[in-house]
Amino acid sequence: MTRVLVVEDSSTQAARLCLILESEGFTVEAVTDGEEGLERSLASG
Repeated sequence: MTRVLVVEDSSTQAARLCLILESEGFTVEAVTDGEEGLERSLASG
């Protein structure tokens, strides 16, 4: 299954994106900070 990292400072927009992507079969993780997004991206390999 394809994983998607959503990095969006608006929690409302992040939630909407997550719902759309999950409904299409993606595994989604959302963060609201660019630095945290970079850390998660690098940690996932």
